[in-house]
Amino acid sequence: MDIDAATLKTDRLRLRPLAEADVDAMHALWTDPDVLRYLLDGEVMSLQWTTETVHESVSTFAENGLGLWAVERPEFGDIIGFCGLRVDPPKPEPGLLYGLLPGFWGRGLATEAARAMLSYGFSELGLARIIAGVDSPNAGSVNVLGKLGMQLEGTEPGPFGETYWYGLSSDAYTG
Repeated sequence: MDIDAATLKTDRLRLRPLAEADVDAMHALWTDPDVLRYLLDGEVMSLQWTTETVHESVSTFAENGLGLWAVERPEFGDIIGFCGLRVDPPKPEPGLLYGLLPGFWGRGLATEAARAMLSYGFSELGLARIIAGVDSPNAGSVNVLGKLGMQLEGTEPGPFGETYWYGLSSDAYTG
């Protein structure tokens, strides 16, 4: 993975911090019915919510490097998903978030994007630990977190059954 002026490049992807101009693309992603199945607890988000979320991400990225990133195919420049690190109370630790449009599922791209984000969090931001929550029926994301070396640390009730909580320390991260 190469890091160049706030752009992460993997073998097949380019990740860049969200910009205000990404609101429409992110709204389309976050309102896709298949993406919503486990993301945002299935609640359809308004354009206003998307605008506020993108704006917050731009602000927090400028403040501390945490935020959401657009996931793009470098050869086309189109946004196919998002990935990022952010703190969502009541959890005090940065959480890994990601999602791709359904046409890009099953190709290892979520794992590739998430691995780049973990590397960024540990090596560039110096984070000690990163967590991730996933709805128990979301087998694809459970699989991704396992491939990343994240360990199941607990469960709690969620809107779609149990929410699994995973964690990974910088000492245990192998890249």
